[in-house]
Amino acid sequence: MDLKVEEDQVQFVNARISSPLCKEEVIVTAVYASCHIPTRRQLWEGLMNTSSTSLPWIVMGDFNVVKGFSEQVGCKALNPRALEEFNDCIMNCRLEDAGYYGSSLSWSNGRIAKRLDRVLHNQKYGEIFSQVKVKQLAKTLSDHAPMLVYSNKPTEGHKGSFKFQKMWFHHPEFIKLVEDNWLLPLEGDPLFVLGMKLKRLKGVLREWNKATFGNVFTMVELAEEEVQECEAAYEQSPTPEQREALHRAKANHLKCLAIEEDFLSQQSGIKWLAEGDKNTGFYHNYIRKRRKQSAVLGILENGDWLTDPEEIAASGVNFFKDLFTGDTTSEEEELEDCILSLVSSSDNEMLMADPGLEEVRKVVLSLNKDSVAGPDGFNGHFFHNFWNLIAMDVLAAVRHFMAGSHLHQSFTSTNIVLIPKGDHPKSWKEYRPISLCTFVNKILSKLLAARLSIILPKLISPFQAGFVQGRLIQDNILLAQELMHHIDKGSKEGNVILNLDMAKAFDRLSWFFLQKVLAKFGFSEAWIDRVLACLENNWFSLILNGKAVGFFKSEKGVRQGDPLCLNCKEPLSPALFILAEEYLLRGLQKLYTDAPTLAYKCGSSVSVPALAFADDVLIFSNGSKAALSKIMHFLDHYQTVSGQLVNTEKSSIIMSSKGPTVRCTIVQRTTKFRRSVAPFSYLGIPIYKGKK
Repeated sequence: MDLKVEEDQVQFVNARISSPLCKEEVIVTAVYASCHIPTRRQLWEGLMNTSSTSLPWIVMGDFNVVKGFSEQVGCKALNPRALEEFNDCIMNCRLEDAGYYGSSLSWSNGRIAKRLDRVLHNQKYGEIFSQVKVKQLAKTLSDHAPMLVYSNKPTEGHKGSFKFQKMWFHHPEFIKLVEDNWLLPLEGDPLFVLGMKLKRLKGVLREWNKATFGNVFTMVELAEEEVQECEAAYEQSPTPEQREALHRAKANHLKCLAIEEDFLSQQSGIKWLAEGDKNTGFYHNYIRKRRKQSAVLGILENGDWLTDPEEIAASGVNFFKDLFTGDTTSEEEELEDCILSLVSSSDNEMLMADPGLEEVRKVVLSLNKDSVAGPDGFNGHFFHNFWNLIAMDVLAAVRHFMAGSHLHQSFTSTNIVLIPKGDHPKSWKEYRPISLCTFVNKILSKLLAARLSIILPKLISPFQAGFVQGRLIQDNILLAQELMHHIDKGSKEGNVILNLDMAKAFDRLSWFFLQKVLAKFGFSEAWIDRVLACLENNWFSLILNGKAVGFFKSEKGVRQGDPLCLNCKEPLSPALFILAEEYLLRGLQKLYTDAPTLAYKCGSSVSVPALAFADDVLIFSNGSKAALSKIMHFLDHYQTVSGQLVNTEKSSIIMSSKGPTVRCTIVQRTTKFRRSVAPFSYLGIPIYKGKK
């Protein structure tokens, strides 16, 4: 490596680095900013001048200023002008924060801690070095944490898994290739035939794509070079033949650009850009930022930072395997008699009726064709565009499933992608697992869900507003606000609102409990068996840094689906979850019916025991110790039989501000929840106590 200092200023040093490991030179800026705002402006000006470079550029050091309130502890004061000037400099220089792992605050004097040190880089640097890792080491010899920066050398990357590409439709031979392969005969039951046809087609398309398209970006570059060569030839000899060759080259270049855009738009997952807009630069930048956000470069486990990729993968697989396996619910404890049999024999006949071609077609076309593909790589573009070709095979497979057939793991295999809950996640608990299942699995689940949605409104009590046709999230918000106005009413104990935080609610739900609740509602054994068939044979792999790791079978929980498929009107997993959660609401309602004095006092003859929107639950109760003790006893029972877990550290109570301190102490001891004051947040909306 060769380093040459190009500019040496008081607050920064610019150096140019060249290395055989990188094709281009790199600009490195080392920063030691002044503590004084006016003096720091010279630094911002110097960085602005350097930002005009077309080379990869990385900036690192002590900036002596934070970007916002979240980057300091122990100090409430923050100069808004200093903050604004620093953020403006980052934005105007078009720099990106490389993030970090380790201690979140890089400087401390023992009383105050701040993130004064950071690493920034421009877009070109991020394109060349796909992973930039910043490890903040221990503050041993200084009040600043040393930063260790890793920038990986340019690589071709690992071989990607198969993905059905919509760009293939640009090729004139593609449709015939698919048709010829699909129509080759296969013998076996319908689900086996569908699975084997997809597997056979995958192998053919993989080889065809490699031979026909190769590297999309290289193809665009070659097409552009061909246009330049034809332009030069036409300028030297403007004959009709040369003009025709130039027109062909330009048409081919436009076609290659369209292919590149389709490829990038599918990679990015963006749906809101207008069709036909050329946004390749934007797509490149968005894909790079998304990969950077989802990259897990370090994880904190038992107080130690894991940075080795194999150790991170093993840790992640173990964590989520433990989360999805090991059902600890008690099968001996009986359920309370609080659910009526509401599903009629005609309802069960409708649920299990033999599917028709039109019903299955509507299900397929209602699923988002742009949703991320599951492990088999086939997304909605294949099923939508080739419906006329594959319709009878899909229909036969769906009918075979509804008749009681077992689902092979090729259909039930699922990828788990991790979405960070916030900036700079440190542990696996700070990631939200999202399941990406196969499109065939989505078809089967959607068919069950679409039929279930017809009878769901009569099964779900009015206190649940989520995932039921005709009900809105605003219903619960407005009712919670109305009940909050009555927080001071009632007996001398007042009213109490319990705001429950359910830990990993979808992932913890017991299948045994779900089965018992469905049976109590009156669902037939055949339909319950089909629901369990969609759940019990799920095999999961974890997607970490673009690679699938692990392969384990789940034993509990319902999937939290592909976020790009949330426009599905009848998702099955949430519907099953709210049916199971109905046991909690109906159990509380029975508790209040048996002992009316326990209820929340609001001057109405209608008692509202609780409000629920999926796993966001509010319980309304009288503030007496007797009432709260019975509620907590039922909550303990609910956790035991359902597998759910109330997070006591994050759950809270809301009480009247007029109540005595001793009353608050009794309520906190009874519930083991912390006290929260109004306004409190429910479904993202602040709930106030005010004048009506």
